[in-house]
Amino acid sequence: MVQVNTVRLNRAEVEAYLRSRRFKRGATMAAFYSVLFLLVATLLGAYVNPGQVQLSAYDDDWDDLSAFRDDLRSMGIETRSLVSSPLLLNEIENPENTVFIIAGVEKDTISLPRFTGDANIIQFTESDGYTSSEVEAVAAFVAKGGTIIVMDDFGYSGGVANA
Repeated sequence: MVQVNTVRLNRAEVEAYLRSRRFKRGATMAAFYSVLFLLVATLLGAYVNPGQVQLSAYDDDWDDLSAFRDDLRSMGIETRSLVSSPLLLNEIENPENTVFIIAGVEKDTISLPRFTGDANIIQFTESDGYTSSEVEAVAAFVAKGGTIIVMDDFGYSGGVANA
């Protein structure tokens, strides 16, 4: 035979416990750690998200550029995956022998105020997809004789086209 001990609490005891410092401290700690967990999970989810890479020159999905890269290589053109940022274009020694291909820019820039040297003393917006420094690097690359191919039907590459 199993004997079960039951505890009977009356309403006054429950209300007294809910008003106690011990309960309030425990509830506050539980709320704090719950919010902290949600915040950390949200931040980590934004950076650790194993999203699909699109327009890759090394994958062979329907939306990738591997066939384009293979065609270029079959014509004897050396291809390299170069850019995480167009700022690296400033380091190319022979831009006249280089083609920079922009394919489906998927990022938007954060618009922070910045000081310019021209008529607009402070600029509050950046061009979509690229920062003004990146657009200037692309423009300098073209001015030195480099070539750009933009392959984008909609997206953020308009900032480069306007430069």
